[in-house]
Amino acid sequence: MGLMTKSYAGCPSQSAAVSVFEQRLQMTRKKALVLDHLLRLTTLRNGHAPMRHDFIYDRRSIVMRRSDREITDYDDILELVKRCDVCRVAMFDEQYPYIVPMNFGYKVEDNGAMIIYFHGAKQGKKHDLLSKNNHVGFEMDISKPYEKGTITMQYESLVGFGDMEVIDEESERIEAHLAILRHYNDDDIQVSAEMMRNTCMLKLNVRHITGKRNLK
Repeated sequence: MGLMTKSYAGCPSQSAAVSVFEQRLQMTRKKALVLDHLLRLTTLRNGHAPMRHDFIYDRRSIVMRRSDREITDYDDILELVKRCDVCRVAMFDEQYPYIVPMNFGYKVEDNGAMIIYFHGAKQGKKHDLLSKNNHVGFEMDISKPYEKGTITMQYESLVGFGDMEVIDEESERIEAHLAILRHYNDDDIQVSAEMMRNTCMLKLNVRHITGKRNLK
């Protein structure tokens, strides 16, 4: 089955993913409790795993050590997304993560849920990995000039996680393509049939996102 008509199903359950994390990262009791709290926050009332468009923005679910630098307002997070040019996506690749920097576009649904759109080839390593596990992490940032003589720099950054899938429906493929083009262009953009025919469109359903900044 071609990737244009393939959705990433059959990925590990939440309980299996938690087990892998516990084994590989040897979580401390405190971290395990935080993760358990997060999973309970993202569970529906009937006890099943979240549906595709469920969204949790609860900054209390993951504790940030430098809370003085945390971006706590969701509108501020959306504004930062608007100013970023590259989104780095991390996928599961057996022992080590596989990270790809990608151009992107996005939209925010009525319930506040964020969807990040990507485009790329119809086949390749990332598709192979996503077909096995579509749970991904992502990061985007804006860095300021480095100050000589210091060991840090000013920055604004976002990190989060969610699940990735291929977009099959033609109208949504066009919507995703336009979202990416508009993210980098102010003018009205037209999507050609050739562009759509030769491109695979992906979307990342964001489940959690946090922001951090260090500005003078």
